Order: sequence, then C-alpha cells, then structure tokens
Amino acid sequence: MSAGQALLARLDAADRLPGAAELRALSYDLFGVGSGGAVVDVGCGGGRGVAEPAGRGVRAMGVDPSERMIAVARGRWPGADFRVGDACRLPPADGVRDGYRADKVCHELAEPERALAQARRVLAPGGRIVLRGQDRTRWSSTPAIRPSPGCSCTPAQTWSRRRVRPAGSALCS
Repeated sequence: MSAGQALLARLDAADRLPGAAELRALSYDLFGVGSGGAVVDVGCGGGRGVAEPAGRGVRAMGVDPSERMIAVARGRWPGADFRVGDACRLPPADGVRDGYRADKVCHELAEPERALAQARRVLAPGGRIVLRGQDRTRWSSTPAIRPSPGCSCTPAQTWSRRRVRPAGSALCS
C-alpha cells in the first residue's frame, strides 16, 4: 500500500468514527452559508468535505496538492469541483468564497500563516474560516490567526474574517 493509499484509508476510517458525521455537519453549519453559497475545502483528500456541502446546495470546491487524491475524489463524487492545488496558492479568485474549511491540514504546514493569508484572500466580506483537527497549542501561539478580544470561538475554531485581529500579517487588513 502506498503512502497516499494509507493516508486515504486513515481519512476514510476517521470519517466512519462515531460522531464524525455530526462533527462534519457542524463544520458546514459554522460557515453560515445557505444554498447557493460558495466554499472551498482545502486538503480535500477523498472529497467528502466537498460532496456533503454540495448536497446542501452549496457550491463547493475541493483543493488538494495530491493528483492521486484528486483522482480518487473525482471518482467518488463525479461532477464535483476538485482541483490540484496548494494551500498557499489557492485557485479561487479574490473575495469569491463565503467559507474556507481545512480539516486536519493546517497543522501539517510549515508556514500555516501563508495558507491562512490565502483564506483571507479568497473569502468574501463576512466569510468564515473553519479549521478542524488542528494543534491548538501551535495555533494559539500564531499571532496572525489569534481571535480578537471578545470573540467567542467554538471548539471547531471558527472565526469570521472580520473578527480576526491584525497582527502584522497579510492575513488581516
């Protein structure tokens, strides 16, 4: 089994864990986006985080750096929008997405602040960032993404882009 196949098997197993479907649904609800809204799932792997919001009428795009993962996602969810791409160079144009989701991704990046600068770039005003499965210790020490004072973050760590405090980073205006 290749490393990519092993990763996909672990992701699929995680998707089957008790409560996993409910947690994914919560992450989609946190976008605050209804039918017709547009979101991007970064590090989409096998594509479930694109297919499920699309089933709710949301225009979802999945981005993953692995051509193999994108091929699997396209095979599982024909007709969905999957693209090979880098979290630090996302394909959507500026300001066109209502939500950005990264599940078990950002803590693996050498420079997560660059990925979140891309989230900021692609989000429309009022768009939301939803991060799942991150290393909370690392994130709480990254000034570019600390929530502003008074922000009540959920356990799924979601912040509206207008509520993120500037910290000398391109992430915030």
